[in-house]
Amino acid sequence: MNEKLFQYIWQHLYFNVQHLKTASGQQVEIIFRGTLNTNQGPDFLNARVRIDETIWVGNIELHLEEKDWVRHGHQNDFLYQNVILHVVAGKLEEQPVTRIPTISLEGRIPKHLLARYSSLYKNPESIACKPLLNNLPSITFIQCLDRMLVEKWEHRFSYMQSLLKINRFHFEEAFWWMLAGNFGTPVNTQAFEMMARSIPFKILQSVRHDATILEALLMGQIGLLDQVFGDPYPAYLKTEYRFLKHKHQLKKGIFPVSFLRMRPANFPTIRLVQLASLMNKHERLFSEIKDCNSLNDLYGILSAQATGYWENHYHFGQPTLKKQKMLGKEMINNLLINTILPVLYGYGKINRIESMQLRAMDWLRMLPPENNAVTRLFIGTPFPNESAYDSQALIHLKKNYCNQKRCLKCAVGHKLLAAVNANYK
Repeated sequence: MNEKLFQYIWQHLYFNVQHLKTASGQQVEIIFRGTLNTNQGPDFLNARVRIDETIWVGNIELHLEEKDWVRHGHQNDFLYQNVILHVVAGKLEEQPVTRIPTISLEGRIPKHLLARYSSLYKNPESIACKPLLNNLPSITFIQCLDRMLVEKWEHRFSYMQSLLKINRFHFEEAFWWMLAGNFGTPVNTQAFEMMARSIPFKILQSVRHDATILEALLMGQIGLLDQVFGDPYPAYLKTEYRFLKHKHQLKKGIFPVSFLRMRPANFPTIRLVQLASLMNKHERLFSEIKDCNSLNDLYGILSAQATGYWENHYHFGQPTLKKQKMLGKEMINNLLINTILPVLYGYGKINRIESMQLRAMDWLRMLPPENNAVTRLFIGTPFPNESAYDSQALIHLKKNYCNQKRCLKCAVGHKLLAAVNANYK
């Protein structure tokens, strides 16, 4: 038993509620268990209980042991002055530790419920509930993923709002920052986003019409032009960048990028050139995106490639066989899934355009599911993975619930515990 589980048991009344009595023998009836408090203070607020013939309205505090009331210093805390009932999991002390009516739930909580929770919490497997899932209805998994996807996008929305506060609600600029981070792929996400944020958007726009100058700006600002070059092309980029840096008084931070353990197509050099190509083609990229009516329109806008020098290079000064370096469909899908569609959803939410929010979710359902180490863990379970909508939800579920053993907050975990409680009442 831990405090989180005890709160969960009280919240859902997963115990024998009949003939409850305080240590002094007063009859206790739970009229309303209260609302779980996620801030400081008692565990449950605005509860209603009948103690003998009197109905009390106030807060309820839960502890594993009665002495925890004193150990936690509640007797001197004004936040606990309105506590009407103290509930403990273990035995009551021979001498009361507080004048507040106290009840014990010892022997009232189903042992099978405790055993089920223990098996989930202590299971070292990646998905602790995997062996128990086949007995649940399919709607449970669909509802769980719906909640996970909305929660994931709400987290992304909160981050977008934080960026908008920084730049005074300049959507094009905030979108550029997030898009640049996405181009960095997981390894270089932070470096790419910080590079983008280090370039004032008006300066980016002023050089946007010249793809080579734009490439020099991005390469230089992220630190890839800091070396001495014998190759004429990077030497030219370095000269152009020095001029831009001096002219616009650019402040360059430290944004180290990595080339390790990645395919050449994902090298930061290639991704930066593709990003520069995309920004070169579109003066107001986000405005064009939000006006699209179909996924095909989005694919058309997002076409970009590394040309010229980069057709036979992945690194400066290291020629390779000539090869087109188009922004592939897999990468475009990545951009749609992780940046473009969540930003469309957020834009619609801020501007109360429900149709845009629904469109973003519909388009996500039209994209193929991601196939990675996380989604493969759910193979063989009843969880669907038929689209990017599902795979994004599964990734959020694994990272924020399974990994952290938050079974009590998971819709599937709740169903598994509720089923045990129902079977052994």
